[in-house]
Amino acid sequence: MQKIFSQQMCFLKRKQKIICNFALILTFSFVSLNILSNNTFAVYTPTLSASIDQSELTVNGNQIINSISKSTNLTLNLKVNTNNKTGYTTTISSETENTALMNTNPGGTDKISSISDITSLNGFSANTWGYKLSNDVNYNPIPALSSPANLIQTTAKTNGDEVNNIDLGIKLGNNLESGNYKNKLIFSVVTNYYEEKAILSSSKVFNEKLNTIMGIISCYAKKKYGIDIYNNITGEEGNRPEINLSEEVEGCSKKIFHLEEFQIQLMHIISGFLKSSTPPSSSDNPISVEDDSSDFPISVWVDKNNGVIKFYSLANKIYLNPYSRALFAFFNLKKGFDTQYIDTSMVTDMSYMFFEQGLYGDHELDLSNFNTSNVTTMESMFECDGECTHDFKINLSSFNTRKLINAKNMFNFLVGTKKLDLSSFYTPNLINMEGMFSHCSALTDFKIPNITTDNVVNMDHTFATFGYNKLDIANFNTSRVTNFKGTFSGMLADNDLDLSNLDTSSAVNMREMFMGNQTKKIILSHKFNTTKVTDMTSMFSSMNNITELDLSNAVFDTSKVIKISWIFGYDSYGPHSKLQKIYVNQDFDITEAKKYRQENNLPDEGFFERQEILRGGNGSFKSNPSEADLTWLRIDRPGAPGYFTQK
Repeated sequence: MQKIFSQQMCFLKRKQKIICNFALILTFSFVSLNILSNNTFAVYTPTLSASIDQSELTVNGNQIINSISKSTNLTLNLKVNTNNKTGYTTTISSETENTALMNTNPGGTDKISSISDITSLNGFSANTWGYKLSNDVNYNPIPALSSPANLIQTTAKTNGDEVNNIDLGIKLGNNLESGNYKNKLIFSVVTNYYEEKAILSSSKVFNEKLNTIMGIISCYAKKKYGIDIYNNITGEEGNRPEINLSEEVEGCSKKIFHLEEFQIQLMHIISGFLKSSTPPSSSDNPISVEDDSSDFPISVWVDKNNGVIKFYSLANKIYLNPYSRALFAFFNLKKGFDTQYIDTSMVTDMSYMFFEQGLYGDHELDLSNFNTSNVTTMESMFECDGECTHDFKINLSSFNTRKLINAKNMFNFLVGTKKLDLSSFYTPNLINMEGMFSHCSALTDFKIPNITTDNVVNMDHTFATFGYNKLDIANFNTSRVTNFKGTFSGMLADNDLDLSNLDTSSAVNMREMFMGNQTKKIILSHKFNTTKVTDMTSMFSSMNNITELDLSNAVFDTSKVIKISWIFGYDSYGPHSKLQKIYVNQDFDITEAKKYRQENNLPDEGFFERQEILRGGNGSFKSNPSEADLTWLRIDRPGAPGYFTQK
């Protein structure tokens, strides 16, 4: 859709006395209005209206010449109103290739030329003109017809009339000959290209509407498998709202019930999400799940022959809603997931999207077609609430994670998954890695070469109970991480854990950081800095395989630590601790920890609980290690027994 306005300017000068008149004559014409669509569903039709506030503008040349600056600025108001979802573009040009205001009087040779460069009005040469938007500082040269310039470009519909102020700047000289100076400007307003889309409703609305399908699946499950899902749900029937279906479904009840636990149980029966090549019939009991902004309807229904959820739209593909949290949670997608007909480019929230998918046996979820370029949160995207012991494979080769902020628990409890290839992950905006790989205990192939942690602040339990024995995070920049709670706790690999590049200079919480870790050796460097740490509770507790703990290379400053119970305690009910030596380069500063315990009336507890073969540098030890108080957090020397050895 396009509108054009032409504007004429003229100047008059007689007998060396300027009586110039400058007129702007506006004409309107619709060049095209062309909307191509076979969409019989949407009420949305692009509209465009535009107008200029002045049909004629006159300027007195005397006033310009007699002014100090010999210049003036004229303002036009261009008003545009459109419902086009991608906005509009306005261009400007002269009517011809000639961009000057020409003297149209017989024999006249002078002209008022366009400025040649972008400049302020003060920078204009005599007898020149230019244009700008009022909010801009500098003016632009007048463009020729063959090369119109973009004046205004928007990306969304207007909120009623949108007014744009356009300035025309003119500077005159005393030597300008008498005459009538004219040219025309062409303003063209065009609606931007808009692609009609089938947009799915938000996951909240989608799942609420699926409650209707739940009733159909319940019938299906009961008839085919003899499973009475409804009777397995907690709560009384009378407390659940009923929804009447339009007709009997194969002899099943017309009523369906409360979404939450009911949905969770029923989702396990769904065995796929596939596109249908034909629209549903009325007997399929389809439901409409398109968003209010969709240009096409989207229908979903359950195929009672196999439990597959079918979807249909006139569009070639459906766009998932920006809010797609838990959209396919609990779905069993082993029988198919038609990602080639799903566009995820609009999605910003994919949290819990495939929650519990790993429960359904050894299979692969191919998401290589997913466009995740706008996703900011993938929290618990593939997490299992229970242990997913099957080898659940995920193809993430196309994932664009440049905008990802939150990856909390993303792969948590995929205890049977053997391969995670995150080579496509580049995460410059990632902040939260809490539990991201927690309980991935069966991994034999793990690739994270491009994960960027420059902005990460939370690594709470990131690698807790992690099973891969070649973990390499040397490329991690953890200088902003404040929370290392449980980060490496319970790790199953017994090989050396090289953390020589781990920067903990911002760390505040190291509670349970290595608790239960099975490594035989932890390698630290000066980058391991605890100057800001306040909580070291159970930091090195219950490490089954380590015989020597070397903290001497670290900047192990405990001056701000207030919570330190069980820091080296052994709380395992399995084999006895193997720890024999703890190497440090200075005593622990227990000033704040002691003060905290006194103020809160806390007993000394567990600092060296069950460390029965641990000895200080001079051989000091407690026959009952649980009796060792805070003072034992020091280098062992004559007259001052401690459990540390200086190195």
